Amino acid sequence: MIDKTIFKPVEIKGNKIFIYDGIRKKSDSVINISIIGPGLLGGSVALASKELSLVDKISLWVRRSDAISELVEADIADHVSDDFQEIIPEADLIVFATPVGAVGDILRKIIPIAKTNAVITDLCSVKGCVVELIDELLL
Repeated sequence: MIDKTIFKPVEIKGNKIFIYDGIRKKSDSVINISIIGPGLLGGSVALASKELSLVDKISLWVRRSDAISELVEADIADHVSDDFQEIIPEADLIVFATPVGAVGDILRKIIPIAKTNAVITDLCSVKGCVVELIDELLL
């Protein structure tokens, strides 16, 4: 089972992100966000994140390299790549915007290269199987 104490509640108000660490509110935290899957949901998260003053860098991972130029041209992120090594290691927040069936394979690839204190979240419609996969990979 995942140690729930590692999760940090996040609150977004206007253009600021408040990360709660215990009872302290750290509103000056600058974060790097990596979004895996820049479709409708992932792209929306990227666009919304651009409005937040405390987001330093937005990175997108794409499955198909031919989508890179289109996303760079759309200017919804600071960096777009099909290589996890370019997207994950600096991320403070990793957002899955992929089909549930792709989560397991991607988690196996990114957990070894993610920061130990990175927050991983998802936009999947189900949670149970995602939590079980993370439990399996981290424990």
